[in-house]
Amino acid sequence: MTRLSFRQRLLMGVTLFSMFFGAGNLIFPPFTGYRAGSEAVPAFLGLISTAVLFPVLGIIATARAGGMDGLCRKVHPQFSKWFTLVIYLCIGPLLAIPRTASMAFSMMSFATAPAQSISLGPISAQQILAVVFSVVFFAASRFFAQRPSHLKDILGKILTPILLLLVLVLFSAGMVLLPAETGAPQPPYAGAPFAAGFVEGYNTMDALAAMVFGILISVNIQDFGLQEEKQLRRETGISGLLVGGVLILVYGMLAVLGARASAVLPEASDGSVVLSGLCSLFFGNVGAVLLAAIFLFACFNVCTGQGISAPVVYGVAECVHCFGMRDFRVRAGLHSSNFCADPNTDLSRRAHDYCFKSVPLCLFGKALGSPHRSHCRFCLQRDFHALIASL
Repeated sequence: MTRLSFRQRLLMGVTLFSMFFGAGNLIFPPFTGYRAGSEAVPAFLGLISTAVLFPVLGIIATARAGGMDGLCRKVHPQFSKWFTLVIYLCIGPLLAIPRTASMAFSMMSFATAPAQSISLGPISAQQILAVVFSVVFFAASRFFAQRPSHLKDILGKILTPILLLLVLVLFSAGMVLLPAETGAPQPPYAGAPFAAGFVEGYNTMDALAAMVFGILISVNIQDFGLQEEKQLRRETGISGLLVGGVLILVYGMLAVLGARASAVLPEASDGSVVLSGLCSLFFGNVGAVLLAAIFLFACFNVCTGQGISAPVVYGVAECVHCFGMRDFRVRAGLHSSNFCADPNTDLSRRAHDYCFKSVPLCLFGKALGSPHRSHCRFCLQRDFHALIASL
């Protein structure tokens, strides 16, 4: 097999889209349109420059360089170490992943608000519900993240089509029910709409995530039987272009809704308020359920994609070797071929649990320098794509 079919490419593009399109991607486009008003077109062009063009270029550049480490080492080896660490911390435990559960839960306030008045000691029932929801949310995400080779089937064929259908329903209602007029632009869009949109696009954090997700897509492309490195890079780049087109289309629909909402909605503090107001205007009480479903699917897709992207199981043995546990791989029977053959074995599941404790140490060891440099280089550089794939 030398290339993917159109259907396979489309599936890869939709799968990659699902990993990008999270809470921030839902919020920023309509809020940009809402604040830009009559200047929505130049503001939208600025938004997609950093929220779409830069991530697509990141995917292509990472694919051509053979991975994020190969790309970053063109700047400096030390930069590669620290930048990789910062990227994973930002799109992982520090910022992006916690935001997915909190945002999805906040959009269910129509159902959880009554629990705020119920106190159970020093905490409210709503806070307990938030903890329970987070546990269930992340447990479900972890369940799917343990099956990275099935990512295209889970996200690309099931969850993302549902998400896109819900967004399309919301957009269609806006085209029918909202007036075509737009409001006056608000600062800073009144003076420099393109520049304001350009800065707003950075808030999606997709320019950072692109360098990680591109490698994950390469792994899923290999499941179609494509193994030649040159063709893998080519198909990964094509997937990046496809996801760029889908992002522009969806962002455009949300931005149009926001621009038209500027003439009918009162002052909104962020994009979620804009979308909430529109859903209530279009569908009444049912609108809150629709919006909660949109946010839930979007946040869950991104959380699962980012969970898979974390550098885990495959390199655990080599990572702890760098800290002196020389016989760990032999005792655990952990080897790259085992994980590549079947990432769902009991062994891989036990190592998956272990790696949540060991990988942070490995990353810091890699950044600070290890006495066993050859082994660290093996696990975090030469086979970086397999390290990501075998969560």
